[in-house]
Amino acid sequence: MKYTNFKTVFVLTALITFSSFMAKSQTYLSGTGTNNCATFAAGTVGTNCTYIGCGAGFSVQNGIYRNTFIGDQTGYNTYTLNDNVGVGYQALYTQVGNVLTYWPSYNVAVGNGALYTNNPTSSTTGISNTAIGHNALYNNTTGDDNTALGFYAGRGNTTGTGNAFLGYRAGRANTTGDYNVFSGRYAGQANTTGSNNTFLGYYADAGSNNLSNAAAIGNGASVTATNDFVIGNSSVANLRCQQQTILALSDRRVKNNIKENVPGLAFINLLKPVTYHLDIHLQNSIMGYPTLKDSLDNVIGIDTTYWEGKYDIEKVQYSGFIAQQVDSAAQQIGYDFSGVYRPKNSKDFYGLGYTTLVVPLVKAVQELSNKVDSLIALTSPTNTRMMNKNSNQGGNENKQEIKLKLPVEIMMSEARPNPNDGKAEIDYYLPSSVLNAKIIFTDMLGNVINEVQLTTG
Repeated sequence: MKYTNFKTVFVLTALITFSSFMAKSQTYLSGTGTNNCATFAAGTVGTNCTYIGCGAGFSVQNGIYRNTFIGDQTGYNTYTLNDNVGVGYQALYTQVGNVLTYWPSYNVAVGNGALYTNNPTSSTTGISNTAIGHNALYNNTTGDDNTALGFYAGRGNTTGTGNAFLGYRAGRANTTGDYNVFSGRYAGQANTTGSNNTFLGYYADAGSNNLSNAAAIGNGASVTATNDFVIGNSSVANLRCQQQTILALSDRRVKNNIKENVPGLAFINLLKPVTYHLDIHLQNSIMGYPTLKDSLDNVIGIDTTYWEGKYDIEKVQYSGFIAQQVDSAAQQIGYDFSGVYRPKNSKDFYGLGYTTLVVPLVKAVQELSNKVDSLIALTSPTNTRMMNKNSNQGGNENKQEIKLKLPVEIMMSEARPNPNDGKAEIDYYLPSSVLNAKIIFTDMLGNVINEVQLTTG
């Protein structure tokens, strides 16, 4: 009986089977019409073209030129489009072109599924896109001139034009927004239809999905309204500039309807300076930022990213104003004060332009200066002293008596001492023409504490 080594036979059989399996998964070169994959052959037509991979350039027609498709089913449906580069499984898979017309589409897709759905419908749509990364610009159809770099970068874009998505999942939900720049991990992840926005930094984003001409720069920076510019997140305590002055446009040539009608003391006297602490936990909650989302854009939780000093800003006692109180004071005297920013949506906040307060403050100082000048003129030595003149002949005296006139304005000094322990003195003057006057004392919230009736003098 012939001896058979079953172990050897089994090993040989296994190797033959594995070799056959591997053959079906190998990469084949095009150009000969042979060496095909088990399912789809690589493309074999066109001029100055390269097709490497099972089904790479499978549908290309004669007349196509300068296409390079490397990878399983890369550029699979490309029919009449030229000047494309696809590298990766099913990169540029869908794009077909026109049955009767050939035109260059200049798309570059590197990564599995990159520009998978891209499908130019004319010589000006779905062209000049560059997608590098797994599923980068995966859903793009007719959007053009987009650049996406990173895993899922710009994945949701369909018809948006002229966008730049740089970073892991950057701009992944953008669909029809145009001319946006999103750079950083998760940058611009909430934007869907907004255009002309700039979000730079980890989680730099918008609190709404349709803002325009908005910018958020820095880790976790979030802008909540159109035409707004935000630098930094809620933990940032200071913004510094190496230069000494930050300039604002103030050119007479571009200003019209100019009026010198800014109120001074009437407005400033109504303001209530306060001290306060910030609650950035509440601030972040109101903004709804930051949120984490899964691959299907479902919210899965609030970001818990922590760094040393993230909440230190809550320990600082600040001095300033409450925007709502300033707004109320301006409305009380009919002053349309541009220094108050009012919220534009439920995630937005009141804001106060402290530099704008300089204008009514200057006006108030001018008004006080005029009052001081009047008092100085009334109390100058030439009006209060007896003028003595001695003649050269000896001893004759010329006397002139000057009577002071009390001012017609109501006057009141500051409280002394200030601060005080509950007792203070306040000097005042009321012309006899005043029939009724009183001082009303309030706390910082405007609540009346006491009222004192004054007498005229």
